[in-house]
Amino acid sequence: MAITNDEALALLAAKRGDANASINGLNAYRTNKEEWKSSVVTTKMTEVRTLATSVGVDLTDWDGSDPAPESE
Repeated sequence: MAITNDEALALLAAKRGDANASINGLNAYRTNKEEWKSSVVTTKMTEVRTLATSVGVDLTDWDGSDPAPESE
């Protein structure tokens, strides 16, 4: 069954919302993980992974670490 332009836009907007929420969640994780209890860290990582999966991004191997600083 065909969908209309408005229906297509609604589907895409939902994906965009999930992608933005995943990005925002990851940024919040990076900023706040040191202050959060370990249970909160686990919950936030799960939320980011779930949102990312809904837009086709597999973060199964994401460990929440930042890259090591480059040495000069």
